[in-house]
Formats: sequence, C-alpha cells, structure tokens
Amino acid sequence: MLFKGDPNCPENPLPRLVILYGPHLKNYVQAYTIDGMTRVQEMIDALPYGRERKQKQALILGFSWDGSIEKDGRVLMPKHIRDKLGLSKEAVFTGRGDHFEIWDKATYEAESDIAQWLNQLPDDYDPMEGLSPTGGA
Repeated sequence: MLFKGDPNCPENPLPRLVILYGPHLKNYVQAYTIDGMTRVQEMIDALPYGRERKQKQALILGFSWDGSIEKDGRVLMPKHIRDKLGLSKEAVFTGRGDHFEIWDKATYEAESDIAQWLNQLPDDYDPMEGLSPTGGA
C-alpha cells in the first residue's frame, strides 16, 4: 500500500507517509499514503472559502506529519505523536481502507469493540458477504 501510494517509489525505496494526529483522533493516529493525503487535500481545497474550510485545514493539515518508512520497516514518529498515543513498547496497525490507524497496543485492546461485536454474530459469519465492488448493497 505505501509503495503503491508514493509517486517517488520505486526510485526512492523508502516510501513516505503522512500521519494525522489532531485532537479529533482521541487515542490513535491515522496514516495515509502520499497519494491518499493528496486526495484529502483536494477534498479540502474543493470546499468553498469560509470557516469550515479554515477549520478543516487547521484540524487536518495543521496536525499532520510527513515521514517515511525506515530501512528496517519501522516508522520513527516524533515524540509529540508518541506521547499522544501513550506509546509503550508495542503498537497496533489496523487497516481502514484508504488509510490505517496506529494505536498503542494496550489502548487498542481495551477500546476495540471488534471481539465483543464478533461474539454477537453466528460462528459462520463472513465479513466479505454482502460487499459490492461499487459500494452499497
């Protein structure tokens, strides 16, 4: 995902990413590919000039950090982002379609409702069932 979403790859073998860490993201941060973040910026730029556009620019673009994947596959985030996450030794990376989330492992395990939700479903539940390539039902 990161290689495909960075126009500089494969010339630059270390793909870049953008991490959003604004206050609207309570216990996690969102990471986008360069292409993905370009689409986010285009959506913001398409808004009419005014308060909403300024607020979204401040909240999304103002709380973003450009980084890259290191040779060993790690993302070295600045201290203020690690502090926001309360990052201990382990992190959880969870895919969300056009981006992924980064959580402190203990926080993710405490707040994830996926296990509880799955316990309410039949044993043969298939999350792929009902998906459509065009979206919707």
